[in-house]
Amino acid sequence: MEQKLRSASSVDELMSLIYPSYWTALKCRSKLSAAASKISQRPLADAGEPTFAAAYLNLDVLKSIESEWRKTQCMPREVCVDVGREFGAPTNIFYKPPCVSVYRCGGCCHSEDKQCRNISTGYLSKTESIQ
Repeated sequence: MEQKLRSASSVDELMSLIYPSYWTALKCRSKLSAAASKISQRPLADAGEPTFAAAYLNLDVLKSIESEWRKTQCMPREVCVDVGREFGAPTNIFYKPPCVSVYRCGGCCHSEDKQCRNISTGYLSKTESIQ
């Protein structure tokens, strides 16, 4: 179970592991919020399955967590690179602008057996003034 929790790649997956029947019912309820008031309450879990659920789950908080989770996933990200340091230029050479933006791999892999790294590389041409 711990391995499944560690490898969860979204809030939806995490919640479905922790609160399977409750999370399914909560998602259905949020999609059918207009019709939910007309439908009578039914048990959320099978009689044989123990039910563990948070006393209160705020969907806005979960959406915020999901948004943050997506932002931290491993993907190309725009970063600022110091041209002189990147090329190992002598200290008497000045580049203008001194930094350029490029895309580099960054973020977190949500599984311990994976690493965030590039699967391809390419060269990028930038115009610089050398003084």
